[in-house]
Amino acid sequence: MNDEKFVAFVGDVHGDLPHMLRVIDRMAALGVTAIVQLGDFGFDNEQHLGILTFHLRKYGMILYYIDGNHENHHWILTHEILNGFRPITERIVHLPRGFRWEWQGIEYLAMGGAHSVDKSWRTPGLDWFPEETITYEQADEAMAGGKADIMLCHDVPSGVDIKAIWGNPMGWPDHAIRASQHHRDVLRVIIDEVRPYHIFSGHYHTFEHHLLKGKDYLSRVHILDMNGGCPWYENIAVTDHKTFIFGEDLKNFTGFGK
Repeated sequence: MNDEKFVAFVGDVHGDLPHMLRVIDRMAALGVTAIVQLGDFGFDNEQHLGILTFHLRKYGMILYYIDGNHENHHWILTHEILNGFRPITERIVHLPRGFRWEWQGIEYLAMGGAHSVDKSWRTPGLDWFPEETITYEQADEAMAGGKADIMLCHDVPSGVDIKAIWGNPMGWPDHAIRASQHHRDVLRVIIDEVRPYHIFSGHYHTFEHHLLKGKDYLSRVHILDMNGGCPWYENIAVTDHKTFIFGEDLKNFTGFGK
């Protein structure tokens, strides 16, 4: 794994090929050499993966992703783990839950997964997979590594008051909301142990920023929006591992070293 200096984090893309190609073009223009997509990547079509790989190769860029709840988890698991991560193509890499690495001396922890509140409308093995949620074993393994500086998640931990879901605006069933909350509770247990300075997430199709106060830590939580439903600069954040640029600041950003 290369020691990437300029990196972009990208929220949900749901297999949207034109959107992802535009993201790659924009990030290359800013000097970014690696992208980490935060789940609901949604690409398991060999043709689309080939197009993405060709586009990434043109810029010398690598695309890493963590898994969301809307993935073909069975397909992901057919790919072998090498050196802790799963190469999907020569330029696209899946980061398994609990995987840790360093970029520019900053320790990162990947923790994908979330509960599908729309599970009742999905078909097991086709567009829903039980592997979507964090297991207790995965949580234990993540906590065993101790502190990390930045966590990259799909879900958002409990204790973060997400405005976009106030009052259950989509009218999801109570049992689905309870299951989702349980998953957020599990993620919070991990975060209480890892105590990251920053958490980047997707999943909720909103662009929000919060402070999460733990017993002995303070985390800044950044939730990135989805493809197609927001300005492009609310779906993406960029960093040199010291500063983070998103929203209106990203809209006006001309690039690293410029």
